[in-house]
Amino acid sequence: MKTLLLFAAALMLSPLGAQDLGNIQNEKPVALSGGLNIQTGFYAMNGAKARQPGFTYIVSGSPVISIYGLSLPFSFTFSNYQRDFRQPFNQFGVSPVYKWITVHAGYRNISYSQFGMAGFTVLGGGIELKPKKFRFAVLYGRSQKAVKDDTSKSIETNLNDITYPTYKRMLFASKIGYGSNNNFIDLHFLSGKDDSSSLPFRPITSQVMPAKNQVFSTSAKLSFFKKKLIWQGEGGLSVYTRDIAFEEVDLENKLANSVLKANITSQIYGAYETQLNYTEKKFGVGAKYRRVAPDYKSMGAYYFQTDFEQYLGNFKANVMANKLRFSGSAGIQKDNLLKKKIATTKRSIYNGVISFVPSAKFGIDVSVANYGTSQRAGRRNLSDTAVINQINNSITITPRYIIVKANIVNTWQLLAGRQSLDDKNRNTEKYTQVNMQFANLIFVRSNTKTTFSYNSGLNYNLSQSIAGKIGLAGIIAGCSKGWKNGKFTADANFSFNMSTYNQEYNGITSNLMCGAGYKIAKKHKVSLSASGLLNRSKAIEAGSSFEEYFLKINYGFTL
Repeated sequence: MKTLLLFAAALMLSPLGAQDLGNIQNEKPVALSGGLNIQTGFYAMNGAKARQPGFTYIVSGSPVISIYGLSLPFSFTFSNYQRDFRQPFNQFGVSPVYKWITVHAGYRNISYSQFGMAGFTVLGGGIELKPKKFRFAVLYGRSQKAVKDDTSKSIETNLNDITYPTYKRMLFASKIGYGSNNNFIDLHFLSGKDDSSSLPFRPITSQVMPAKNQVFSTSAKLSFFKKKLIWQGEGGLSVYTRDIAFEEVDLENKLANSVLKANITSQIYGAYETQLNYTEKKFGVGAKYRRVAPDYKSMGAYYFQTDFEQYLGNFKANVMANKLRFSGSAGIQKDNLLKKKIATTKRSIYNGVISFVPSAKFGIDVSVANYGTSQRAGRRNLSDTAVINQINNSITITPRYIIVKANIVNTWQLLAGRQSLDDKNRNTEKYTQVNMQFANLIFVRSNTKTTFSYNSGLNYNLSQSIAGKIGLAGIIAGCSKGWKNGKFTADANFSFNMSTYNQEYNGITSNLMCGAGYKIAKKHKVSLSASGLLNRSKAIEAGSSFEEYFLKINYGFTL
């Protein structure tokens, strides 16, 4: 009943009155499109801990209702994935569009600014207006519901089954700007606040306090020389109050006092990014700078990598009539911006790709990457036993050869490479040093007339670490076929690998996957898939022995 009421509320919030009455006679009164998908699955595991429940179901849909040309897109999902403190994952949302007006209602995740409102899911409503080059948007809703503290459980004894308390949180976000997709300037504002009265008492099992946040940000983009030279940048200033229960402090500014209402737990941090790119038909070069202060937060974003400064450069070039292509980037990144950490970590990033395609039959790609991480002393001198000085490097080579004859396409492809983590600290290298080599040779033969294809191949993998040398070598094979213009399809894939541990035989890994699909009618399709994984291992360091099985049944309906 609650779900039906939510669905009806989303409909009532849609701007049905914003129709173009002058063209209403040319539109269909009501049109329905979209799709519905129902999936159920069975799962079993022997010899290891199960990774999911034995039975699952998922019902999802994306219906779109058009009323005299007004589109009302909906989306919903039901499943039996749930925790003991929340209802099953049931969410409805609608964002009807009419000319330059968009209305949001229900559950929506919208991005205005990467440093402010950056895609956090909100249950509420909003509107976006884009008349010509003017841009205006507001959004208000609940981003977090209240969850009571469960004092009967502790994190130490119930790490995977703990109920984390949260306060009810409301968010307001807005945007105003002017311009086009290539030249614009936007101003953003976000305000979020926890309702301290939404919980009967302050959480005891964890340090959760009612907080609030204001974020002021701006973004801009300018293009020159027929869009060959493009500059864009964005910056944000976040005022985050960790506990609103404290008394407000005087900021000696009436406007600041009325807007921020800060206290001794408030903190102000900034983040910004700027980049400049120049692109010709056969050449391109660019530079980017990004800085995010320590502990920068926004209630409109799920996660931020903070306390770092980054410089990046990139290039690309096409020569020999686009037969030879180069691309790459390089940069450095460091943390400890406020010089308060014991150590400063610095990373070096280099990567490049060369692609050579002399003909339609042959091509080869070579990619190289190098990522270095090192530390230097900060507030204290570093111990030689703990200092980080590591280099991650990799190289991958991918040649391919294709022959096309009538309806037959034959493809050979090799994927080979090496990856390693080189630790320059002699005290830690034996624990962190990792080297891996891999190679996969694949052959695929496809018949475009009969829609039958099959593939076969060899694979090899060898990794070396403190756990020992673990090798894997085997075969893969598969096929697929369609009948009656794709009305019925079937496919099967098989792999078999032998494993070694410290150059001695250790066991096998085998995987079989089969599937079939049938279009009952033009808009209805059912499919069945099954898979089984068998793993046998003598050495526990190389993995445990287990058997895992999946069975999935799916029904799809398209309007």
